[in-house]
Amino acid sequence: MKLFLKSITFLGSVYFFIFIVLLTFLLNQTYSLKLFLALLLTWLITFLIRFFYFKRRPNRKTYKNLFQKLYNSSFPSVHAARAVVLAYFFSKIYFNIVFVLGFWLIALLVCYTRIYLKHHYLIDVICGAFFGFLVSVFIL
Repeated sequence: MKLFLKSITFLGSVYFFIFIVLLTFLLNQTYSLKLFLALLLTWLITFLIRFFYFKRRPNRKTYKNLFQKLYNSSFPSVHAARAVVLAYFFSKIYFNIVFVLGFWLIALLVCYTRIYLKHHYLIDVICGAFFGFLVSVFIL
């Protein structure tokens, strides 16, 4: 079960997001640029918050420098933000209700896995998803 949840949480990772940006570039450069800008803005917002407000993760990871401290801060969840950006993006492209519900279900699962795997608290995921939604509305 834990391996399955780690696989789901990967769908909110920067690696998966960049893969989608590159794949989108092959199909539509405008969409790709918007996704890339959404990724940058998501990072900017979340890491600015983390710079000024540090919150330890539930599993209490240690850090030795500023980069590690920013990365190991729990609030807000960057995975949740990216998952919501992707769900919103695909919802705008695909008008099929099954696809739209599927994308949002995946985003919810990513959010759930972040809590289950003890990387975030519920409020971290909610706020991350909120920031991802704001970025999506603004950029996409």
